[in-house]
Amino acid sequence: MVELVFKHLSNALMQDQRIEIRGIGTWAVKTRKPRLARNPRTGEKVQVGIKKNIAFRMAKDLKFRINSNTSPAEIDKKIEKMYDRKD
Repeated sequence: MVELVFKHLSNALMQDQRIEIRGIGTWAVKTRKPRLARNPRTGEKVQVGIKKNIAFRMAKDLKFRINSNTSPAEIDKKIEKMYDRKD
């Protein structure tokens, strides 16, 4: 089951799609422009082509849970208050 999920996620990323899992975060493909780089050993200038990287941005909930020093039940209450709207 887990392998199937990762297969679908990787297929979506290969098609430059953005993936969002609420409460976890988002993954997106970032394309780096071609550039002129330098070989650190020889100092020779080298042309580097387009490269793609995967960027992950952590959800606010997950970041709060990881950085909190309180019990999971207290964290859940605080997160509910964060999203509690008074319309």
